[in-house]
Amino acid sequence: MKENKEYIQALEKAKENYADLKERGEEAIGKDALEFMDSLMTSEEIIERV
Repeated sequence: MKENKEYIQALEKAKENYADLKERGEEAIGKDALEFMDSLMTSEEIIERV
């Protein structure tokens, strides 16, 4: 019974996230993956990964 409730809650959260994504479009996910990576890693860390 508990698992069923958790499943339903997860579905509701996914629906909310999807509605938000549709409403905000690119703003919700960003325009550039490299720009996102730059916000997470320093230049030195990026160079190490190449």
